[in-house]
Amino acid sequence: MLRLGGPVRCWLLALLLACSPPAGPGERPAADPSGGDDGGSGGEGSGGTDDTGGSGGDAGGTDGETDDGGDDTGDGDDTGGGPGWEVDAVVVAGDSWSTGSVPLTAALFEAQGLEGIVLSYETTAIAGSRAEEWADNEDGKLDALRAALDGSAHGRPQADLLLLYLGGNDYNAALAAGLSPWKSRDQALEELMDDIEEDLGVLLDAVLDAEPELHVVIVGYDYLHLEWWTTLYGIDLDADGFLEYNEGLALLEARKLSLARERERVHYAHNLGIWTHVLGNPVSPPWSSPLVDVPAGFFDAPSTAPDYAPFPGGCRRSDLDPEDFPPESLPGPVAAFIDGIHPSDTGWSVLLQHTWDQGLGSLARTGTWSP
Repeated sequence: MLRLGGPVRCWLLALLLACSPPAGPGERPAADPSGGDDGGSGGEGSGGTDDTGGSGGDAGGTDGETDDGGDDTGDGDDTGGGPGWEVDAVVVAGDSWSTGSVPLTAALFEAQGLEGIVLSYETTAIAGSRAEEWADNEDGKLDALRAALDGSAHGRPQADLLLLYLGGNDYNAALAAGLSPWKSRDQALEELMDDIEEDLGVLLDAVLDAEPELHVVIVGYDYLHLEWWTTLYGIDLDADGFLEYNEGLALLEARKLSLARERERVHYAHNLGIWTHVLGNPVSPPWSSPLVDVPAGFFDAPSTAPDYAPFPGGCRRSDLDPEDFPPESLPGPVAAFIDGIHPSDTGWSVLLQHTWDQGLGSLARTGTWSP
């Protein structure tokens, strides 16, 4: 089926907005995009190819199934940590999203009543880093991560949990360099995703082998505001607008989900589309999209374990055919960012709360990833 062009998609969206009833009482309330937003993440302000989060097919299965405690979540092993298990030490690692996440991650654990958790990030949250560098142990990154997880060299307890943000810089760097002109875009993207998945797998296997009790959460990206951050930092990417860029980002997230499903004690937090779901996505001049205000709750929240279906999240509704209106059809809302690529405090609050609700909260208290 032929996809609708951009203007036609905007017309369809405007029609749906005009005809749709207001959100019902069961809808998740919108966060206040103006509240508590004083800078958020501390990613580097360079023109480098820094961080993100494209398009995978439906993950299959049916939403709404309950978790019976076996290895059925599709995110890896959901075996519990046993009676009384509760996380005591957490390591945050990866790119500048990991760096920016630290203050609000600490605040989230405290707000949920898990006080006194040791949160380590000083040698493992590295802005601008790529999965390739971690897999190759460039500048001792993997050694530093193993040491942080072990804790003893830093006078800290052994980590129970690793929160990992990684892969976006690999994607952005490849687009900045330009995909191969000798291959189709689909083939070039597929090979790029193979490389990123392999590198992430090397990292995961290294830490899982070193720490047999460790749980890892791959925290997924949400859609960025491509026009904003590429304009701000003067970056030219090999992508024909935000739809094509988002589709590649969703491909990356689909590979992360596959990595989690293939490994015990590895879990995936699906965040594609959560910002538009919670914050809405209003018209924000001077940026070209969206052309109509999208209210909070208009599109569905991203799918979660055990099935992650449909995937990816984004512009999803039961009355929208994803072949006509792809789920990747909108950039992230302006309120979620400080610069179009790094989340604001508002963006972090929404994304981390969704990560908590879809499994991190249960994992922190029971060792089981479950909504």
